[in-house]
Amino acid sequence: EAMLTPTGGITPTGTAPVPAVDYEALARQAHPLRVAALFGVASLAVLALVYAAVMLIGLPDWVFLGAVALLAIGLPIMVLTGHHERQRALVRTTGAVLRTPPSGLQRHFTWRKALLGGGLAFAGLTVVAGSYMGMRVLGIGPVGTLVATGVLDEGSRIILADFSDRTGDSALATTFTEAFRVDLSQSRILRLLPAAELRGALQRMQRDPGTPLTPDLAREVAVREGITAVVAGDINAAGGGFVLSTQLLDPESGNVIAAFRETAADSTAIIRAIDRLSKELRGRAGESLKSIRAARPLFRVTTASLPALRKYSQAQRTFQEGNTSAAIELLREAVALDTTFAEAYRRLATHLGNAGIQPSAQLKAMTKAYKHRDRLPETERHIVIATYLMDVTGDYHGALEAYSRVLEIDSTHPVAVNNSGVAYSLLRDDDRAAQFYERQIRLYPRGVLGNSNLVEAQLNQGALDGVRSALENFRRVLPDHPLARRAELLVAWALGRHDSAEAIARTIRERHPDPGNAGVALSHLSGLAAVRGRLREANEHGLARVRLFENRGLPNEALRYRVLLARRELEVGGGAREVLAEVEEQLSRSSGDEVDPLDPPYLDIAMLYLSTGRMDRARVWVDAYERNVPAEWRRGRAGSELQHLRALGSIALADGRVQDAIRLLRQSDQGECVICALPQLAQAYDAAPEPDSAIAIYERYVGTLSPDRPAVDPLELPPALKRLGELYAQRGDREKAIEYYNRFVELWKGADPELQPPVRDVKQRMARLVGEGGPR
Repeated sequence: EAMLTPTGGITPTGTAPVPAVDYEALARQAHPLRVAALFGVASLAVLALVYAAVMLIGLPDWVFLGAVALLAIGLPIMVLTGHHERQRALVRTTGAVLRTPPSGLQRHFTWRKALLGGGLAFAGLTVVAGSYMGMRVLGIGPVGTLVATGVLDEGSRIILADFSDRTGDSALATTFTEAFRVDLSQSRILRLLPAAELRGALQRMQRDPGTPLTPDLAREVAVREGITAVVAGDINAAGGGFVLSTQLLDPESGNVIAAFRETAADSTAIIRAIDRLSKELRGRAGESLKSIRAARPLFRVTTASLPALRKYSQAQRTFQEGNTSAAIELLREAVALDTTFAEAYRRLATHLGNAGIQPSAQLKAMTKAYKHRDRLPETERHIVIATYLMDVTGDYHGALEAYSRVLEIDSTHPVAVNNSGVAYSLLRDDDRAAQFYERQIRLYPRGVLGNSNLVEAQLNQGALDGVRSALENFRRVLPDHPLARRAELLVAWALGRHDSAEAIARTIRERHPDPGNAGVALSHLSGLAAVRGRLREANEHGLARVRLFENRGLPNEALRYRVLLARRELEVGGGAREVLAEVEEQLSRSSGDEVDPLDPPYLDIAMLYLSTGRMDRARVWVDAYERNVPAEWRRGRAGSELQHLRALGSIALADGRVQDAIRLLRQSDQGECVICALPQLAQAYDAAPEPDSAIAIYERYVGTLSPDRPAVDPLELPPALKRLGELYAQRGDREKAIEYYNRFVELWKGADPELQPPVRDVKQRMARLVGEGGPR
């Protein structure tokens, strides 16, 4: 029997007093609220460590969830342990007698056992997680990855088939396919077959490249091309929601290698369901969980708006079918539905640039894409940065650095490889540009851009053998593609074979009557007629081009081209100034408040007025350009700073400030067009007068093989040839004078009757020079 002592301690009968312990402090420390608070703080620290391990090591998500569960179980245990420890301390503090001696479970609720149990639980979680990761890497059991088990290799190429629609809404399946493609493109272990290679494979199978890619067709392509696997899937309606499923198929047998399924409560949840589905596939294939987590979720990569994603998907399909203008309109609808849709802005800017229309809209779209670049996966984010630097700011070295980062991640990325070549072309390093284009063709033999750009780079280098080889390969792999025919046209024009170039342009117009290709063909036909002095024919084709622009709702492009036609009539036709009144009337009609201040062709109009000698009006339009077009949007590939410098140089020349003109025109002699500044620069040296420099620059212009001749020759080639003849005659070099006079006569031998007087005059000069030289 125990007896209460005066001090409140409990001293068993017949024993010595128990040493003093601060049981009051122990009781306070074991208060349930204090235990719960301390446990909460410790739990946060533990979860932070587990989360860091999951993210840094690449452990599965359930490790973190397991830690949460263990801590959730541990909380009541710790609180109950604290309760019992507090009771024991209170008994020792107050001397109260324990009515019921500790027995059963209660005796196990001690701090030592609680902490030991928690430690063992987390050790068990660590063992389970380690075993899982080991089995995954070694390919053991159901958690073994397909790479570890030998079903796939790291870097395996796969084809994504069009997903099947079982909801009655075919657009939904198209959207599903495109969204899945975007997410799979982030994989570092699976490589999707690029669209260019897929189109090439279908053409070799004599199938229309626009054919829906059913799973069976995708399997046939995979077998032909040596592709490892096919991804197929479908979307089903389930009540008010959807069931999304996908399978990884063996191309030869059609057997299912792996299958996955996700549900979406409604259409707004589809994108997140696709995101989960693709990540399951990538994880099963063998991609590290760390890499999968590093990829941005699909709704951040593309858009959280399903209607916007539908428009984007339709635009991609429409563009692949060759209808660029329709694709542009669909992309505009997509960004109207989601004003932060970075990838749609990038595509819109690219399509506008390739179509050569609405440079202000292109710059705005590219700037929007750059603003929202953080919504893109890593590779595409660097692509946007590079394109922005190249097209908007003119930082070509910075663009190359961004493209190199993409190539470090994926050395076969088609945009990065091709556009690295473009950046080098802009820096006039055509040798390195050609190397990238050749690399692009090796990776994607049937890629349109690589083949087209290689022809142009070889032309700029003056490498005729390389030009012939590149053109022959282009025609072999894509014999009827409009860009292959256009490359053929550019080569013929650069070599002075204008009749052949005209025949090719007519073929393009006949075989590719869509507005985009028809407009390009009309532009070439107009330029080819003008360069040979057939202005009536040139105007007929040119006005047809203007009407195409108007019918497409592109008034500024129509105005720009009409201004060009007027310049030709004024400068080549020799004084048909009534056309200026027509252009001024059109200017007054197009000067409404609804016109974007960036859109009018300020510099083209300034050069038109300069052709008439109206210096005051030319300056007005140059001032309007400088006032309305931001300086940061002038320097890049899509900008017009070089044209601005040439306009300033021409005004300085007309104003008698010859040295200023030479400085400005030399400054404008940069970028991918190696001949654009030369005719005006030669005119400036001629006015200096520095005839030797003028001859050198004129000869550089007329003798350079350039894909940009269609933009320059119609206005500049005939007077350049004629002036070279005159300069050599003044120097006393009869043979050179006769050579260039003869080239001018041959070029204009079929010119309009009103343009024949200068031809007759040059013939008379040639006759005099021949007479002066005696028998030949």
